[in-house]
Amino acid sequence: MKKPNKWFMLFILYLSSFAVSLGQLKIVPIADRVEQFPLLMSVFTLAGIILAIPGGAILSRTGPKNLLLLLLAALTAGNVLGALSGGFALLLVSRIVEGIAFALVIMVGLVMINIWFADGGAGTATGIFTTFAAIGSFVAMNIGLPVTENYGPRAMWWLVSALGFVSFFLVLGLMSVPAPAPAAAGEEQRPSLLQAAKNPPVWILALCHLCIAFLLYSYIATYPQLFSGVYGVSAETANFYNSLNGIFGVPACIIGGWLVNRTRRPYLIALVGCVGAIVTCSANLLLGPATYVLHAGASSLFIGGFALTANLCVAPQLAKSPRYIGYTMSFVNLLYYIGIFASTPLVLSMVDRGGWRLATILMTAVAVAALLLMGVLMLLRRKSAAQAAANSNDAIA
Repeated sequence: MKKPNKWFMLFILYLSSFAVSLGQLKIVPIADRVEQFPLLMSVFTLAGIILAIPGGAILSRTGPKNLLLLLLAALTAGNVLGALSGGFALLLVSRIVEGIAFALVIMVGLVMINIWFADGGAGTATGIFTTFAAIGSFVAMNIGLPVTENYGPRAMWWLVSALGFVSFFLVLGLMSVPAPAPAAAGEEQRPSLLQAAKNPPVWILALCHLCIAFLLYSYIATYPQLFSGVYGVSAETANFYNSLNGIFGVPACIIGGWLVNRTRRPYLIALVGCVGAIVTCSANLLLGPATYVLHAGASSLFIGGFALTANLCVAPQLAKSPRYIGYTMSFVNLLYYIGIFASTPLVLSMVDRGGWRLATILMTAVAVAALLLMGVLMLLRRKSAAQAAANSNDAIA
């Protein structure tokens, strides 16, 4: 049987994930026109928090292709419901429904990538895959406002519905995902959540990923408010600078994935990303016209390009075997979505209480926490490698 073209498969996965990202971020550029914007942003991730833990079991039962089809169906249905909603309550429900797609798309995407690229190149493919959020942000920031003004307040909902519909049929008709490798001798025939949970480094990575998600979506969702509230730029210009955060994220994530493949040191790449995140967050109030673009680039490079991408490369390595990748990502995604859920309302709450100075202190503290957690994970990794080498020497002796 002819093997599927893994890069074409990645393209279909990417288009599907981009549609999910655009669905999440479509309300950011029109935040001042949307009732209870922070709640609508946070509730999008509610399904992620609920479904993250059983996500591995769902994937195991349905298979990655069928699960992706279900996610795209939820995305399309949620956006149609939102487009037809006439009040806030139904719009809120629609955000929860379409959020089901966001809940599991990263997990199913990484499982697919590690199947397609089992013979090498998974780091680069992961880096490319993670750019879907950056592209979604760039497109949303640049077309959200003009599309809304020209075609109506729910035009973006219809656009995402169309993308979800097209992606669904591309996955259905053209995507192929080989079956995972059979269980090795002595390995459980059916991986379990309990067994995957008995892995302390996964929890440390998940906490670090929570911090990175908090920072990433703090910038994605509140960057326009920083530029307009602190630096007094217009809404259109603020959205433009926010879109730069997205477009810079594309080469940043690809570079991050390439560096992981090249150096085979994802922990170090993640650590560099955390250090850069500290510098970037602490500089929120030190910008000027000459450094707006530089700051947007730094937030993309260090938070999304290095830290996020490297974390997603580390997660499959922490799994006991390829059959456990889905369950491992369930834990990591749970805290990832909690970080996203908390980011927008918490940062904007800090802004309301003490201005962007207080919000900047919070974001910098979260970046420091991410650095410390990744440092602990690196130490555990080195200790484990040293123990394995010692055991190997003992066996030889």
